[in-house]
Amino acid sequence: TSNYPHDELLVFLNQSTEFCNHFEDSYWYCYIVLVLFAFTVPVGLLGNLVVLINHTCFRKTSSSSNIFLLNLTLCDSGWILTLPFSLYITLRRPHITNIQIFCQFKKSFFNINIYGSILFLTLISFDRFVGTVHPISSLRWWNAGKAKLCSFCVWVLVVLSSIPDLFLTFSIQPTENVTVCVDQIQDPFYYVRTAIIIRTTIGFLLPFTVMLAFYTMTVRVLRRLPRGQSNRARGKPLHLLTAAILVFVVSFLPYHTMATTMVFMRISNLVTPSNTNVNNSRGSSWHGKEANTGGSAAEPAGGLG
Repeated sequence: TSNYPHDELLVFLNQSTEFCNHFEDSYWYCYIVLVLFAFTVPVGLLGNLVVLINHTCFRKTSSSSNIFLLNLTLCDSGWILTLPFSLYITLRRPHITNIQIFCQFKKSFFNINIYGSILFLTLISFDRFVGTVHPISSLRWWNAGKAKLCSFCVWVLVVLSSIPDLFLTFSIQPTENVTVCVDQIQDPFYYVRTAIIIRTTIGFLLPFTVMLAFYTMTVRVLRRLPRGQSNRARGKPLHLLTAAILVFVVSFLPYHTMATTMVFMRISNLVTPSNTNVNNSRGSSWHGKEANTGGSAAEPAGGLG
């Protein structure tokens, strides 16, 4: 008799071994990436699809918070759709003549996802603050139409802010069968340093401070309510604000900490072309300026950003 689950597992392992044949010394890395992608992509797409269907087909009216949540879902879905391509290029390492174009657009999509998500989470916090602290007066100046306008402005802002990535991201080939994406491998490094510092300050620290301010002011107002009324009114807005802050910290703090650390390591010459193995690159954008190369961060061409 055939053991169906066992047979399926053997087929998957055989296919995985063939898929990971470029990782002769680190099969474990390939298997971990495959497992993570096999879980993340379907779950992410399914979850976002449920949210999109719920907000577009089953809701007769659109509130400001629903509009922001819908745009947050769209922002996240756009990035998830690029993950299968990143997985294929990372693990299979196909010969692609326009790999630099892939690197540039991947980095642009990555930053659109990050800073679009940050801004929409901030707007969700603002909306909950307004609805809780100014429930009556806000009816005169805050509505779904204003939320749509804010969402449009966010999309325009994040798309425009991602344009520099098309000029600051390059592909290099330190070894014959490995291609990596780097932020900037030519002089000057000032552009990358400035972009990362601005994005970390304005795109991360400022929204996080604003969200904490909204949370603090909302808690203060709810504490002034009579005890019975406070218990009824406190639940939903505080839960939503707390969830937004937790998602913000877990999703975006590690990335910005790493990016800022890499910048300061590059400024302090702790990261150089010689110790990042990019000084012998054969990429089209490399011109042999080893001493002043701005390779602030390198990643596989199909990496997660």
